[in-house]
This record gives sequence, C-alpha cells and structure tokens, in this order.
Amino acid sequence: MWPSVLTVNELHEAAYILDLLDEVGSVSARPDGPSLDVGSKNGSNLPAFAAFAPGRWDLVEVDAHRRYLSLSTRRAHGERVARAFPGARYVAGSVLDLVGPYATITWILPFVDPVPHAAWGLPSRLYEPETLLTHVRDLLLPGGTLIVVNQGEAERDLQRSLFDQCKMRVRLVGKVRSPLTPFRRPRYAWRWDKPTSGVHSFHVDET
Repeated sequence: MWPSVLTVNELHEAAYILDLLDEVGSVSARPDGPSLDVGSKNGSNLPAFAAFAPGRWDLVEVDAHRRYLSLSTRRAHGERVARAFPGARYVAGSVLDLVGPYATITWILPFVDPVPHAAWGLPSRLYEPETLLTHVRDLLLPGGTLIVVNQGEAERDLQRSLFDQCKMRVRLVGKVRSPLTPFRRPRYAWRWDKPTSGVHSFHVDET
C-alpha cells in the first residue's frame, strides 16, 4: 500500500530508510509500547517505521507548518499518511511536549550543528540538542531502543559528544551502506538499548 500514500521519490526514500533500519538490527525483543519518530518532516517515512517495528507510531515535527509549492503543509501530508496506519498520529509540536513512554524511538538527522539548523530557518531558541536528547532518552522505556542517524563525519562526532554529555553508552553501528540510498553524503547510525536497571553508562562504545 506504500504507493497509495507516497510519491515515487518518497517511496524510494522510505525503502532506503527500511534498509537502514534493518542494518541497525531487530527490535523484536523490545518492551510493549508505542513507538516515536522525532523530526518526522512530512511523515513519509512512516511506512518504513511501521514495517520495522509494527504497532502504534507517533510522529513529531516542530516545523510542521512549512509549506510546499502546492500550498499544502508538512502537517497535512503527515496526517494523511498517518491515517493509513491504525493508531498512528502526526504531532505538530516539540518532542519536549511529549510524555511517552515509548518502546522504540527513531531520530533521523537531528540538528546537532547550529549551521544546518539556521539554514532551515528555525529560530535559535529551538536549538537545544542536549536538552532534546536528554528528554528523548527519558521518554524511552527500560529495554527500549533508540536509533539515531547522522549525516557526515562532523555531525557523527558532534553526536558522540552529546551522548557522552547525556551519560549514554551507545553503539555506533557505523556507516550505512545501502544500495538504495538517494543521498551522496555518508550517513552513520547509532543504537542505544536502554538499560532495564535505569542506570546510564558513561561512554560511547564503537564496537
């Protein structure tokens, strides 16, 4: 049913996202609970997320009212995609307003560098990467999985520093090598399985 809710370009990118998530590894042993995607843009990757981790998904996007040439908004597109998946919802707002908890959280290309953040026209008050990561960490259920994807080596290294600041021992899956990628710049994936004890480790594991 993907072609019924996605454009051709969106369908190709969703297939790439599913391939990327498959490389990160299964979440079949996750606790019971809904899933969350942070920074969902127009929600077009929801089919990939739902295939990777079946169940109810929340999609949150702080820049949800950005308009396309058609005058439609990201929010309108995201709500249409969400309607095709039982229990899914598109949330126009900040992830800081969500209370969770969630069993799986995906975060594709978080703003860890202020330059791209400003280039997208977002106000500087919204640039708070450590605050956002700490909140996302706390939204996750014990035993749940957080998957983060960065673009380029510089953002990968900034992400590593943020994980350290938030006292999270995170596994760098590495460079994503998918034949389906529509992108030129390399992307790097991280996976964090939240300890069931609730105690956070203190360094990044690159094994």
